Amino acid sequence: MIRTRGVATYGFKTLLYGTLLPAPAVGEALPDLLREIESAGHEVGIHGWDHVGWHDGLNRLAAEEVRGSYRQAVRIFEQTLKHKPTFSGVPGWQVNANSLRIQEDFGFVYASDCRGYQPFYPRVDGKTLTTLQIPSTLPTSDEILGTPGITEETIAGYYLDHLKQETLNVLGLHAEFEGLKYAGWLRAFLAAGIERRAQFSLLSEIARRNAGSAPTDEVVQRDIPGRAGAVACQKPSDC
Repeated sequence: MIRTRGVATYGFKTLLYGTLLPAPAVGEALPDLLREIESAGHEVGIHGWDHVGWHDGLNRLAAEEVRGSYRQAVRIFEQTLKHKPTFSGVPGWQVNANSLRIQEDFGFVYASDCRGYQPFYPRVDGKTLTTLQIPSTLPTSDEILGTPGITEETIAGYYLDHLKQETLNVLGLHAEFEGLKYAGWLRAFLAAGIERRAQFSLLSEIARRNAGSAPTDEVVQRDIPGRAGAVACQKPSDC
């Protein structure tokens, strides 16, 4: 996913972006790289305009501020990749009824804004929305690294052991985490998955298979281990 004004590097400086330091313009800074990634067959979507502002302050944003955030992200995406984004994944699994309703206006094929267990259509104030949600089903590495028994050497095995047969497994990754210092465990996980003949699917393929047939569920806010603050979860999932 493209992060238009998010975090570019991992470390102490990264922690200050959006607070004491201005957030770098990540998406438009490397247009050739993004086009190369997309040309290689990877899917690129939007991951917000102001990562920290959305993550920490969504519930304080007025409707037009939410709409403006989406518009800014879409504008930069189109400017960089020369076509409209087909999906969105908001920062930190932060959504509310207001943002879900506004998201409808942008015509995304799907979104990945929640934690849960299967693709679904959100129900907001009694109305079923049309943007399919494909939730993250597994905890992220930054949530579990350092917990009892989970180290850089064992985390690939943890994920392999927690993959469910005959159901969807979606793992959220962070460019500033797995893309840098913690790339090793991800390589080991992918290699072992290929050896076990695991099937890797694009989220667009999952969206096509579930379009029109996915169930309707509500979105609720829940605290989950390893993450500060509540995140959006598919009900009745415990995330």
